[in-house]
Amino acid sequence: MRTGVALKISKADIKKYFLYLLRWQCSTPILSVVIWALPLDSISEAVIANLIGGLIFFWIDRLIFKQVVVYVWWEKKQGRCVDCGKPGVTMRVIRAGRYNKEADQNPEYRCRECADKKLREVLQKV
Repeated sequence: MRTGVALKISKADIKKYFLYLLRWQCSTPILSVVIWALPLDSISEAVIANLIGGLIFFWIDRLIFKQVVVYVWWEKKQGRCVDCGKPGVTMRVIRAGRYNKEADQNPEYRCRECADKKLREVLQKV
């Protein structure tokens, strides 16, 4: 029997990971200069170097791991999908980020599958 969780790693996650590794390598020379310049015992030098590193690299890590949250407003109704013609519950994206179709004179309602595809298109433009 096989157990466990399969991890799905996106290209964006891989890019963040390599940026983080690059950032980590940049911290080494900076922190080593601090340790070299301080005439203290090893533990004190390491603590001070890590505090200085935290002050510097906290901001860089925030940029690397910044997450953008986009809220999506949906409208649902019974009808027929404008893309595939499937009858049933249909929906449309009203708002998502800068995308705003609240005042749309000719709203297009889609089935769940087509609405998900449309949402992916909208989010790529946001």
